[in-house]
Amino acid sequence: MSLQPGRLVQAGIVVVMVAIGLGFAAWGLSRWSLEDTDAYLGAAQRLLAGEPLYPPPLTGALADGPDVYRYAPWFAVLWMPFTALPREVVLIGWTIVLLVASAVAVAPLIAERRAAGLALAGLCGGLLIWTVSRGNAHPVVIAMLVLGAPRRSGPLWVALAASLKAVPILYVLAYAARREWGRALVAVLITAILVAPMPLLGYDFGRSPGVSLSLHFQLGPSAWLIGAVVAVAVAGVAAFACPRYAWVAASAAAILALPRLIFYDFTYVMVGADPRNRGARGPGNDPATRDGVSRTFTMINSNRLR
Repeated sequence: MSLQPGRLVQAGIVVVMVAIGLGFAAWGLSRWSLEDTDAYLGAAQRLLAGEPLYPPPLTGALADGPDVYRYAPWFAVLWMPFTALPREVVLIGWTIVLLVASAVAVAPLIAERRAAGLALAGLCGGLLIWTVSRGNAHPVVIAMLVLGAPRRSGPLWVALAASLKAVPILYVLAYAARREWGRALVAVLITAILVAPMPLLGYDFGRSPGVSLSLHFQLGPSAWLIGAVVAVAVAGVAAFACPRYAWVAASAAAILALPRLIFYDFTYVMVGADPRNRGARGPGNDPATRDGVSRTFTMINSNRLR
């Protein structure tokens, strides 16, 4: 039996996207450095030594080096016990954490077994492997959002992610679009608490974000600011107009609003593409908050009626 043309096109797209993802993965494997790990270990060591967590930014190429720490203080505190271990042990353990986080992030898309999900999983999976090769915490951020956002504890996970990468705070748009004002407020408050110590410890919010694909580096801070405001405004309108795709809109805004855009940042689309977020109408639709076979069947039947 011959395949339908539509099926062939879908299969072709999946193959192309997976091939691109494999290209990124191969690139990462060929340049495996885990260099960003030094930023986390260095920050923890400065805390232990009583030195400034965020020293004044250097000039030149070193101002954008892999050892520059840009995250909230709690993450550096989390790394303090690991400064007593041999660096090789820390690198191996951190690599395992990042690989597991990458698998967690792509698992929902693969489990759905749809062409679009498989294509996105192939591309983003490769980008995450490339990120793992640098030792960056981004796979952990994406895993927190993918695994945690659909749950009732979602505001906590959004806040933790936002305290590390800033733009995940835009996922409160999804809560607001679904009229979950309490959840949106909780996410904002927890984020504020987590990042409040940063300026007190010497962080300069005006420092240059460094070399990247963003408008900030390509055209300047004014162009980036205008683009970010427009992106967030459009995402907000889209989210409120169609709450079913609020997480997709928030993911797009998170990518476009980044002042430091790297290839791996495109993996934020997985949060919006997660089948648990697409079409979600509220926390009552959260499978993680339900128990019992009858409630599962109730959810299935309600989906059939849509």
